[in-house]
Amino acid sequence: MAQFQGNTGDTFKRNTNFTRSQRPRTIDKQEQKKIYVGWANTYLAQREFPELINDLQKDINKGLILINLMESIVGERIPHVCRNPYYQNQKLANVINCLKYLNKKGIAIHYGIATDIVNGDLKAILSLFFSLTQLEHQIKLQKSKQKAINDNDEQRMASNSYNSLSLRRAYIKDVYILYKKNLISTLYDANPNQFK
Repeated sequence: MAQFQGNTGDTFKRNTNFTRSQRPRTIDKQEQKKIYVGWANTYLAQREFPELINDLQKDINKGLILINLMESIVGERIPHVCRNPYYQNQKLANVINCLKYLNKKGIAIHYGIATDIVNGDLKAILSLFFSLTQLEHQIKLQKSKQKAINDNDEQRMASNSYNSLSLRRAYIKDVYILYKKNLISTLYDANPNQFK
């Protein structure tokens, strides 16, 4: 048992004597790599001409598979992309465009990792893929909120259809009464002796 002191001066005890089976499990980079490759390939397989990831560090560096993955997740095309990058600066521009697009969608990621991604740095690529999973979660959340709003609107429209029908009937009745009064007054003005 270890004793710690919090910010407010409180002390608390925490069990730091874990047995090997009780320790929180950490996932190493190779296992993360496998998980992210499988996750990305499920999205990439949905494309018209699927190009799947075999080696995460080599396949992502051009930015094309990354662009295809992001377009599959988001459901829209990413602007200003070089579809056939040959030079290093074209590959870098593709990755930077992806990072800019992530920032535009509300996922905070620094452009500085773009060179690391192009160079195949696993830590930077895993960080990027974590951000992509955040984007996926954010989009799914937005879709579920939109579906709830649409369902609520449909229910409201169904309940308002009766109300709007009764309002239309009341309006027509009022117009009819006004029409009758106006017709009678017009006829009376034209020939007052007729109504005596």
